Amino acid sequence: MGRYPISLQGDDAAAFRNIKLTPMDSVYVPVRFGYIRLTGSVQNPGLYPFQPGKDVAFYVRRAAGYLDESMAVRLEIHDRVSNQTFEATEQTSVGDGDEVLVSPMETGE
Repeated sequence: MGRYPISLQGDDAAAFRNIKLTPMDSVYVPVRFGYIRLTGSVQNPGLYPFQPGKDVAFYVRRAAGYLDESMAVRLEIHDRVSNQTFEATEQTSVGDGDEVLVSPMETGE
């Protein structure tokens, strides 16, 4: 029989000790990271605490803005759970554990 430590807080921890798993049971552990990663052309790239309902613009402000405010940027979000990357705007909501990638747009000059 294996033992697997699972961290729980408060009253949930006591309730967890009373659970008995049997063959064919399933255990679901939701993915929670607690931060987003902001990378690329921002003043202070890095990890920022996740706040539900916040958008790309919120996290760019937390990173003190773009490297060059006059620069056109391409915004993408990489979803770590689905491992997919998609284009975003400043109004796109960011999920827990997402990575926001900020890249300078290429100009035709």
